[in-house]
Amino acid sequence: MISTDSVSKPEAGNFPVSISEIGFGIINSQPIFGANIALNFGEENEPSTFSASTKVKIYTLIETNPETNKQQWKYDKFTLSTITLAVNTEPFTLNGLINFMNDDPVYGKGFYGGLSLQIKSVMESPMSMACAFGRVNGYRYWMVDATIPTSIILGSATITSVTGGISYHMQNTKTPQQLIQDVSDTTSEPNLSQNYIPNQTSGLYFKAGVGFKNTFKEETLNGDVLFTIAFNSNGGLQNIALLGDAYMDV
Repeated sequence: MISTDSVSKPEAGNFPVSISEIGFGIINSQPIFGANIALNFGEENEPSTFSASTKVKIYTLIETNPETNKQQWKYDKFTLSTITLAVNTEPFTLNGLINFMNDDPVYGKGFYGGLSLQIKSVMESPMSMACAFGRVNGYRYWMVDATIPTSIILGSATITSVTGGISYHMQNTKTPQQLIQDVSDTTSEPNLSQNYIPNQTSGLYFKAGVGFKNTFKEETLNGDVLFTIAFNSNGGLQNIALLGDAYMDV
């Protein structure tokens, strides 16, 4: 695809729009136009910002006009690539993405997305959420996953995070060690859904876990516990796991 980095600054509803990396190419004899588009909903030099960006592609067809016997271009379809969102205000910050897929070799047709959200007055770290829905090779799949920081005092122990997830016809590709590390890792990169891969032999998958620490002195004892259970596509039990780690200052 031939592209250019020229940038224009039109407006949409009085908000500035930037268009960059305008390109043209031919894929499978189809002429395609593409460009990156970004929209800024905030004011310049303000601490609060809200922006969104994506890549668009316009597919066309080359046909022969039966009356004139001349070739002409015809609109075929319009597609969006990953939509990214970024919100930064005094009360909270949010980062998110939505990725649309069509004839993807792994995900087929569908979308996956996620977000991280931090409310500064009540969260020391952000919460993360992800989901995916789609269809590939004749079967449907879906998943939802979330990790939320919290502070629930239960006497001498405090719950510091809660995580949970459920999926169908998808396989979580992370290792047991990575899964237990994720219990307290509320990452600012909202891409959890990419760890789940469609798998027709997988049935329901469920996970739940908590992070904990000693209420009076975290160094005395802290750790994570995670329970997972997976079924195959016929409803039979595939595996059960109870994972955990603990750290003590001795």
